[in-house]
Amino acid sequence: MINVAYNKFALDRKEDREILNWLTAINYGLQHSDYRTRRQPGTGLWLLDAKEYKTWRSTPAQTLFCPGMPGAGKTILTSIVIDDLKQTFSDDNAFAIAYIYCNFKRKDEQKIENMMANLLKQLIQAMSSFPDALKQLYENHCKNGTRPTLQETYQTFRSVASAYSRVFIVVDALDECQTSNDYAV
Repeated sequence: MINVAYNKFALDRKEDREILNWLTAINYGLQHSDYRTRRQPGTGLWLLDAKEYKTWRSTPAQTLFCPGMPGAGKTILTSIVIDDLKQTFSDDNAFAIAYIYCNFKRKDEQKIENMMANLLKQLIQAMSSFPDALKQLYENHCKNGTRPTLQETYQTFRSVASAYSRVFIVVDALDECQTSNDYAV
């Protein structure tokens, strides 16, 4: 009996991985790992100690914008913020963290549809159970060989995000993302 239950769980997880890969194959985790290795010890502690950062981290529905000149180290600071959020909220399933590293060299994959799908994927990966909303989206499109619209992905994102009490979204180099007149990032 235990074997049957284990096999069903393993099959569900395999199907879940297939659905997540269908949603998007982009993995910002690899970039994040690379940026983490480039950091020098003690880098960015001034940001984590800043009043503005602490207020942003502790107050819902806030935006923290950190502009700077090219080459100033904003991407490394972004990786520090992501790690700080993960460390601070890792034991609290009510919080989710999703992030994107934009780069002008990767503009083709950084369309708004792909970025939204990736943020959705990261929220789902942090959940203990796979949401029906994504399974339904997958079933609606997979059988027809189609992709979800931005609106469908956004609606699914909102549905999944509502399972959390707070969602942090961190975007590095937003100015390097592909823009379109149709959508505001």
